[in-house]
Amino acid sequence: RMSFCLIQIVVEIVFDLFLVEVHVLVVVVLVVLDVLVVVVVQVVVVVHE
Repeated sequence: RMSFCLIQIVVEIVFDLFLVEVHVLVVVVLVVLDVLVVVVVQVVVVVHE
């Protein structure tokens, strides 16, 4: 019974960490996309001038 409790706690911690990792990844991807869009817009503006 005790060991089952421990396993459950470990699983919850791992799951929480996984969720945080996924969140961080999503944020990083969004930031990178944002930067790319800004760079592309700048390049297009410069090319059109």
